[in-house]
Amino acid sequence: MTLLFSGHKSEVPAKETVMDIQDATFGGRVAFSTYSSSGQLSGDRCRRNPEGVLIRLMEADGTERDRKLLKISTDFSFDEKGDYTARLDAALHGQCTSK
Repeated sequence: MTLLFSGHKSEVPAKETVMDIQDATFGGRVAFSTYSSSGQLSGDRCRRNPEGVLIRLMEADGTERDRKLLKISTDFSFDEKGDYTARLDAALHGQCTSK
């Protein structure tokens, strides 16, 4: 899974997390901060907005089998604790083979 941020792409790198598949399902959490790391004199500001999550099914050798892009604005809900939760399950199609 890769977390995609809006804004200047070169200044705001994606956050990537590897998740293992167990019994044909996967799940997990991706931790991120919405605060920028710019200038300690002016203090941090909440400027990093997550835009989407790219989920890719990959073989161990890096071959991509399938991908799905979930948009934060439509595919996730946001709660009072500050957590984003997917509204639907994401299904990926492809057969990975062990090497």
